[in-house]
Amino acid sequence: MRGISSAAGIILALATGSVLAGGTTPAGAAAGNWTSHGTERAERAGAAWGRSLDSASSAQPSAARPEVRDTSQDLVHVSGGPAKADALAAASAACDGCSGDATTLQVAYFDGGKGTAAADNVASAWATCAGCSASAVSVQIVLVPRRGAIDANNRAIAVNASCAGCSTSAAALQFVLASGPRRQLSAAAAELVGQARAQLAERLESAARKPNARTAKTDARSAAAQTARQLEQIIAKDLGTVDIRRQLDVQVGS
Repeated sequence: MRGISSAAGIILALATGSVLAGGTTPAGAAAGNWTSHGTERAERAGAAWGRSLDSASSAQPSAARPEVRDTSQDLVHVSGGPAKADALAAASAACDGCSGDATTLQVAYFDGGKGTAAADNVASAWATCAGCSASAVSVQIVLVPRRGAIDANNRAIAVNASCAGCSTSAAALQFVLASGPRRQLSAAAAELVGQARAQLAERLESAARKPNARTAKTDARSAAAQTARQLEQIIAKDLGTVDIRRQLDVQVGS
């Protein structure tokens, strides 16, 4: 199990006011291979159940490991109150010529209950080096029993700090659906979502490396918007619902 780096932790703290509780997902979780973790949880049928659950990927390259890719793909059931689901993708590069890529997919089912419910989705990329890159993509799909039943927050942060020839990009995509308590995203749909997330990560990294900052930002936002529409169509078709609230935040460091 790997923790989030201090640099990425600082960025996350600035974004959310706190650092996520719980463990992190091991690197290299394959598409369709769901892992789960969090606090106050019990394991049931391959998913995590509890009041406060988190999913995180963390890519932290070093001179010894100049290229690092980390992926987290989690299925969580959140119940009781207060209930909370957190998703985070954090990438940081602090060595010359290094690259870090982090991608997270969390599908969170809120099963109802008393008290407040909240979902938080964050993608953060940070670089301070020469000729290095960091890219983060976090996708969170939240299913709630009724409209207006949750406080949902979504944000992306990309920072180039005192570096030369470095690039950072971050995209946070969040979908909140009012669906029946027994409706679940199918394995086939989850696979398609995971593939789209991976493709977006590649497109963002490519856009961020363009020398013209305006072009880089335009291309990154276009890629993220296209992916968001694609994901919304996949989700709506699979669950048979049109009541989807989408939030999208894309940032490119400059």
